[in-house]
Amino acid sequence: MSIQRATKAAPADTTPLIFDRGPAELKNGDVAESCLPAGRGLKRYNYIMFFVYILKSQKDNSIYIGKTNNILRRFNEHASGHVRSTKSKRPLVLLEQFECNTEREALKLEKEYKKGFNREKIRQRNNL
Repeated sequence: MSIQRATKAAPADTTPLIFDRGPAELKNGDVAESCLPAGRGLKRYNYIMFFVYILKSQKDNSIYIGKTNNILRRFNEHASGHVRSTKSKRPLVLLEQFECNTEREALKLEKEYKKGFNREKIRQRNNL
């Protein structure tokens, strides 16, 4: 039985650690292959983190507030013009991002920031 555990910030030239020991080596989220259905291999249980992000248009200084579970993918979608509401406002800059533990928490925070009062706070905080 082999156990594989990914490191958090491993340099690009290193490989994940591989342990050939018993279940005592299992850490948070690791699952022994023998516990999984056939063909599943090693799985790591990760919870999904959500983000609320604020973009600023360099074209007209407008701001866009949104939520996502993958900040890099979503920013690339905005930057490449795949989002209708920001396509004409490119280039964009990521001003702020906030981590949320649940989608519900992210939705509440996004709604809060989209209110006019909080938009003004964002503008003041970022000198817009």
